[in-house]
Amino acid sequence: QGERVGLVGSSGLATGPHLHYQMWKNGKYVDAMKAVLPRSKPLPKSKLPVFKQHAKPWLRQLEEEVTPI
Repeated sequence: QGERVGLVGSSGLATGPHLHYQMWKNGKYVDAMKAVLPRSKPLPKSKLPVFKQHAKPWLRQLEEEVTPI
């Protein structure tokens, strides 16, 4: 929490806002598409209805803010 995870903006030859994403491990750049990450435990089925109820307003907000290209 509180870490910057990305920057959005136009730079170089970019024609519009974009996200530049890099992943570092032990001070060295790693290919995020090839990185082996720890798996998390799945959400227990008994907690799924509460999760969906909590997620509903966030999903609605995302759908409202997405503009088709």
